[in-house]
Amino acid sequence: MRESDILINEIDTLESVLGRLSDLKYGDKARAIEIAEADNNYQQANRLRKQIIKLQDMESEISAQIQS
Repeated sequence: MRESDILINEIDTLESVLGRLSDLKYGDKARAIEIAEADNNYQQANRLRKQIIKLQDMESEISAQIQS
């Protein structure tokens, strides 16, 4: 095998490793973003639930006052 062929193989190997590391790095970032979005959606849904409960409580109070 010629020296140039060895160098080409080593460069190909390094490119492959760097590509895999890049995939791992950005894959982790994508997962972190998905987790953050899911957490944000959960928090938003929780806030909406609390608002609905407050509205239902207010409705109950108003109904009770009307019937009094």
